Amino acid sequence: MIKKWYQKQNGSMAVYVTVTVISFMLILTSIFFSSASIRKSQLNTILKIKEVYEQDIDNKSQIYEEQKNKRNIVSDGSYSEEKGVNTPVLRSGMTPVVWDETANNGQGDWVVATSVDEWYNYKTTEENGTQAKQWANAMTEDGSLWVWIPRYAYQIASNYHTNSTTGGTINIEFLKGTTNVGATNKTIVEYNETTTNNYSQFPNGYVVHPGFEYSSTVPGIWVAKFEASQSDAGTTSTDMGTSGVIKIQPGVTSWRNMTTGEMYEKCLSYAGSTLGNAGLNSHLMKNTEWGAMAYLSRSVYGKNGEIWINPNSNYLTGQAGTGASVGQTSTTYPYTNEQYGVQASTTGNIYGVYDMSGGAHERVAAYIDNSYVKESGTEGAASSNNRYKAGKALIEGASYTKDVYAIGTTDSSTNNYTANQGKYGDAVYETSSTGSGSASWYQDLSNIPYTTSPFFYRGGSYSNTANTGIFYFSGTYGTAGTYYTFRPVLAPTV
Repeated sequence: MIKKWYQKQNGSMAVYVTVTVISFMLILTSIFFSSASIRKSQLNTILKIKEVYEQDIDNKSQIYEEQKNKRNIVSDGSYSEEKGVNTPVLRSGMTPVVWDETANNGQGDWVVATSVDEWYNYKTTEENGTQAKQWANAMTEDGSLWVWIPRYAYQIASNYHTNSTTGGTINIEFLKGTTNVGATNKTIVEYNETTTNNYSQFPNGYVVHPGFEYSSTVPGIWVAKFEASQSDAGTTSTDMGTSGVIKIQPGVTSWRNMTTGEMYEKCLSYAGSTLGNAGLNSHLMKNTEWGAMAYLSRSVYGKNGEIWINPNSNYLTGQAGTGASVGQTSTTYPYTNEQYGVQASTTGNIYGVYDMSGGAHERVAAYIDNSYVKESGTEGAASSNNRYKAGKALIEGASYTKDVYAIGTTDSSTNNYTANQGKYGDAVYETSSTGSGSASWYQDLSNIPYTTSPFFYRGGSYSNTANTGIFYFSGTYGTAGTYYTFRPVLAPTV
């Protein structure tokens, strides 16, 4: 649809000019066969018409160029004083889109955004006093949908390191580009977990969120709008497709039955194969990136409330039930539904990210560095189903593509939780009270990985109720399983 629109727009001026030229040729032909007096009169008329046509063409050309420039100027990641955030980075094969309720015969559809103001609005307050919460969305050539998360610093102003049933208060300071200067021109102190014992030493201060560090600091990240699926996925739990190609799309069963290492490798290869090496580092979502999503959602710029569960028992992406804790049903509402569907979004409207609560368990690029993830470790290289082999690609991957957690004095949930209290931005220690049980915000599950389950997964499952949510974390073997899916992230290089 989008490609056809572009072809139509790019060709419209040429068609307009061609039709104009043909019209002039026909008129000049009629003049040639007229009398001299008539020819003079007609010639004066045609000169006036020509002047009008040329002015009209100039006007249309100017309008077209202005619209094109509006699309182009928002794509470099620089800080926008007008918008108060870093501009979304568009690469080859990415198109800015907005939701049009009137498109598709009134059913609604994503259409090309033709101006910055139309495309996104993170900060402007609407007339009723609420934030606009229109996060930027983009579509890649394969039809996948992505959501832009601008780089920011944050402050947990209430319920730090608790199991609050109502969540906590998170304040956001958007940052300018890749600097540590905030939108209000305050300089944010960089927190370093290796030199600072515990973030709780200054819970009332702002810290730069670590979720925007990859091979270099980036002005923001593109997060998959839905859990990953295959391009030819169906709508039953077993019809995951056979293409082997990632597509981020609603209303189909998510891609499961892969090891943690396979998910990691599949995400690394996505940008190269799908976007033509267009200056995007694609990777499996890290814990810190999950936290970046969760914290922005829990601020005034996001839903700022509990994300509803996706309870669809067929693992369909972008679904919601009839309440925050409704679980395990095949009767659900799509993400476009204004009463229920949007409640499962990180913004509470169609512009957010979905499936962060429920759906399938989401494996992330994070693990406890214990003996079970080492080739010569507890299970040993000879085992055909050991944890090291299941996560080998991730374990041996570049440091900036994963979050590695320290082992405690002994490899237990309590000790591993305490050993990582210096970790921040990942929605683990900061938003929970202990490392086991329903001890996270909203009573989401809080099980730190340990021993035979060293790899993190997030969000919970469609079959859970009260303890499923965006602040849910637990550990898994890393081997293939029907309950686990994943989500890729695109980090633009600038």
